[in-house]
Amino acid sequence: MERIFYFVGGPSGVGKTTLIKKINKKRNLIISTGKIYKFIINKKFKIKEKNLNLLKWKNYEDSFFSLLCSKIKDETKKNVVLDTHFAVNSPTGFLSGFSEKNLLKLTSILKQNGFKKIYIIHILAPMEKIYQRIKLDKNRKRYFTREKIKELLFFSEKYFNLFEKNLSKNIKVEKIKISNNSLPKSISLFINVIEK
Repeated sequence: MERIFYFVGGPSGVGKTTLIKKINKKRNLIISTGKIYKFIINKKFKIKEKNLNLLKWKNYEDSFFSLLCSKIKDETKKNVVLDTHFAVNSPTGFLSGFSEKNLLKLTSILKQNGFKKIYIIHILAPMEKIYQRIKLDKNRKRYFTREKIKELLFFSEKYFNLFEKNLSKNIKVEKIKISNNSLPKSISLFINVIEK
């Protein structure tokens, strides 16, 4: 069976987690980069997230990437859905969720593990909708002004295109954008892409 790797990214508050919860877990392994990130900084290196700066993160990125790759290699039959961000906020500004070096390494690992195609799915929503979702979400501490969300949308799009450029050097890539304006419609579109 041909295996497929799905990068599902988008700004914080756009509704990625809600969409990903609807995926058939018998056919798809879901990996959250957020959970790996928290494990690396909190458990492995005992760093509080608020104390993490860009220079420190460069020291830990390879550990993060190694753990991610081990999860991909462990699973031999399922497709993989990676819950991630194309752009991440840091004290020095927005950065790509993955370095160019690690994106290229990832394509090699995917090919070695039987993946024939990558879908890069960008989940988007209007700025005001994201702002309201973040304000109403009591489960997570996310502090974004409207201005910061506009910036995040810009960088998310920029790095979405960069992901495609780097990943497509070694493996077949298809880009898809889903606007999460109406949740039922977005769920239907998303499930159709993943389950086809």
